[in-house]
Amino acid sequence: MRQLAVIVSFLFLPVFANAGEPPTAEATAQADGVTVSGYVRARYGMVLEGEEGPDFVGINDGFFLDNARLIIGAKKGAVDSIISIDGAVDRRSAANTASGQVDVGLKDAWVGYTVNEHLKIQAGQFKPPFDAEELRSTRAMFFIQRAVDSRGVRGVEGYNVQGLSLPRQAGALLSGDLGLGGGFGLGYGVSVTNGSGANHPTNDNDDLAYTGRLTIGHDSHMTLGAGVHYNRLTNGAAPDLFSDDELAWVVDFEYRRTMGAIGFFMSAQYLMRETTSVDVESEPKTSATGYHGSLGFNLPAGFSLGYRYAYLDPTSKFEAEDPVVETVLETDAITHHTVGLGYDVASAPLGFKLNYTLAQEDAGRELDNDRVDILMQASF
Repeated sequence: MRQLAVIVSFLFLPVFANAGEPPTAEATAQADGVTVSGYVRARYGMVLEGEEGPDFVGINDGFFLDNARLIIGAKKGAVDSIISIDGAVDRRSAANTASGQVDVGLKDAWVGYTVNEHLKIQAGQFKPPFDAEELRSTRAMFFIQRAVDSRGVRGVEGYNVQGLSLPRQAGALLSGDLGLGGGFGLGYGVSVTNGSGANHPTNDNDDLAYTGRLTIGHDSHMTLGAGVHYNRLTNGAAPDLFSDDELAWVVDFEYRRTMGAIGFFMSAQYLMRETTSVDVESEPKTSATGYHGSLGFNLPAGFSLGYRYAYLDPTSKFEAEDPVVETVLETDAITHHTVGLGYDVASAPLGFKLNYTLAQEDAGRELDNDRVDILMQASF
């Protein structure tokens, strides 16, 4: 019966899909044939740590290879496919540590069939259509790194916290665009995936994850989006398996305009995720909240300047019987103020970015972990 329900739900997804922004690869082949593209992002990162604080924060300043992406796209008529591989996947041995290695890893790998402009069917590994911050192409980001509510805190930047965006998944996707007239357009995306993350050989249980997104846009200036996601996650080793139900939703907005030689954009996003234990009835429901807003300017001569405010509270609502645990969970929110300066070389596919991030933790868990990042990026 479960398999039958999955098949039926998949067949009727186009009927119930109100919308979403379909996940796109970093590059796609527009005409029939094969295209090769990619980018390299090399960064210098420095944490301005103080004398007090955890030993793992700020002791690994130096150079980082953020991305070495190779993208191959192929198209023949209504069929297209993308394979995206990154040669700089950061694999840490554990949380709050610098030990690990940089590996080669698969990012996107999918095949698609375009029925018409209103419907495309896609299967493979891709980004589920959820939040705009994660769906944005890496090489098109205004700031060096995604906002903390989406990305979380990684490596040795501070207390490690998982972000609220969805990782790549293996599954199937239906997407399309509908014209509404008057310069308005409606986009939708609905995916059925394993829900266990990228590059996993199997699902973590017999249940699938469902993600949907709807966007309304006006010309190329304004986009308003909303997404919802449900998944049952299973962890542990048999027979000691424990499952949690995750329900998440997001709303986001972006506005762009060019006035003379200056272009500007505004964006905002609000995420919420609720986690409920399936196997342990006494385990309380936990909620996580994150949001950010940004403002940026594209200035003459290839310069850009922007500011972003981002907030993440991984336990905005919770219940804990242990007073020590309760104290920790009450003070684990993070705020990032990021100022970014950029320069794009007009005569070459080369860009430079400088970001300063003022990191603030709640009282009781304060850290001196402001961060300076310098990025050099080349696209081909």
